[in-house]
Amino acid sequence: MQKKNDPVTINNGKTTIGFVAKVVNNTKTDEQAYIITDGNPKVQRPEEVNHVTVLFQGSLAIDKTFNILVK
Repeated sequence: MQKKNDPVTINNGKTTIGFVAKVVNNTKTDEQAYIITDGNPKVQRPEEVNHVTVLFQGSLAIDKTFNILVK
């Protein structure tokens, strides 16, 4: 599992495509997402971000999510 500030790579780690800016782990819906930016969030200011990618790992079916949110 990736952590905040970890590099995100492809080609067996040879090419860095960004860094994890935020990890979303919603325990109510089981949604997991990674927000990836083009620069290292440790040193990059928000106004310097040019590209953002959101990778979703998965979530509950809509009927299960709806039941949880209504309760």
